[in-house]
Amino acid sequence: PFRPYRRAVCENEVRGSELDADPPPHGVKVARRNTPTRPCRVLCVFCEDDRDELQRRQNAINKALGVSHLELSNMLLTSRVGEPGNLLATFDRHGAQMTLQPFYHRILKRAQAFRADLIIIDTLADTSGANEIDRAQVNAFVKGCLGGLARGINGSVLALAHPSQQGKASGGGTSGSTAWSNAARGRLYLSALAGDTRQLENMKANYGPKGSKLKIEWRAGAFHLLAATLAGPSEAGASEMPTLEAADDDAVVRAVVACAGVRMTLGKTTPYAAEKVLRQRCPELLKASTPIEVRDALARVVQAGIVHLVEIGRDRSSRAIFGLAVDPAKLSAAAAKSGSDLFA
Repeated sequence: PFRPYRRAVCENEVRGSELDADPPPHGVKVARRNTPTRPCRVLCVFCEDDRDELQRRQNAINKALGVSHLELSNMLLTSRVGEPGNLLATFDRHGAQMTLQPFYHRILKRAQAFRADLIIIDTLADTSGANEIDRAQVNAFVKGCLGGLARGINGSVLALAHPSQQGKASGGGTSGSTAWSNAARGRLYLSALAGDTRQLENMKANYGPKGSKLKIEWRAGAFHLLAATLAGPSEAGASEMPTLEAADDDAVVRAVVACAGVRMTLGKTTPYAAEKVLRQRCPELLKASTPIEVRDALARVVQAGIVHLVEIGRDRSSRAIFGLAVDPAKLSAAAAKSGSDLFA
């Protein structure tokens, strides 16, 4: 069945002759954290990273997954850095007529010969001849060019782009015309959190529920899954993955333990507001959680009785000074109820 083209926006990713190269004779299927996956054949076109950089990154990814290059027969990478003619389509001087370029036909021919199910294009800035703020041109490029590649392989196209400053500030991850999102059948947004953590969110899914989120961390050249919340019915195995809320609750509980004896209150406007103190004192523990997520997680664990106020001393006027503490019994009960070792 036809699987439509999709656009991914990334805030933060062999030569041209490799389009004609033969892949190695083996294949690999890797499922991370018991999440069901379906193996497919992928043709990747990179216009920002050269062959040496792609090799270095793939080596790191292979090490994280425990696989070798000989097991990657379903993937074909090509670098187009410094190569002329990377535009897939251009428009006439009136901006009305789109013309598919030779590179489009070359990619399609190679993808068909490779029997690719998915084509990844990095980036739209390098391959699109459309004016990014022109709705008609963007619509034609997404549906006619990217959609043409998807129809040509009876598969999908994943096109990468960078968001504008406004798109990052709003949290929507958009850039240019709204047609970039509207014309695509799905859109993913990879945004930066604190340190080396990122969040991958499904912003649009025409053929399924949107709203799924993954929290991931960049370690030793590869992304590692921290937690996820999946929209819609859960598939087998997905329940073993910690949810974002559970991971946030766990991080807040660990931060409270680390801040034992530190003055804190549950008020919102004082200098000793717990959510503020915890973020300042435990940035590493809370790096995968936004300030709002820390606030909400603190409210949940307090409501559940897992975290509560305790007197930690007296000031010069003999008034009580409070901090936060964890109730071990409530913590054990919460862990048993969730069936998780998050609070171990």
